[in-house]
Amino acid sequence: MTVKLIAHTLIQRDRRYLLIKRTAIKRGKLNVYPHFWDIPGGSVEPGETPQEGARREAVEEIGLEISLEKIIHEDGEYDAAKATVFTRLVYAAVPNQ
Repeated sequence: MTVKLIAHTLIQRDRRYLLIKRTAIKRGKLNVYPHFWDIPGGSVEPGETPQEGARREAVEEIGLEISLEKIIHEDGEYDAAKATVFTRLVYAAVPNQ
């Protein structure tokens, strides 16, 4: 069984939260949940901490350097078709000034 760690950020500024709209195509393939609203995040890469992954994904997806505050949500799910456990961490974050 494989375990995949996912790191997301809920970015707040001026009492507003940043959302992104998922694209139909991602890296040349059909994206999961195209056109749904989401928060920045994705897979933590080998050799990377969840915090590093969350910051990297924010830069890659929205071009924004952020500071993480704390974990505000954690959940996990087993995907039998992929024999993989997906664990997601969501960090509260703010844009760097």
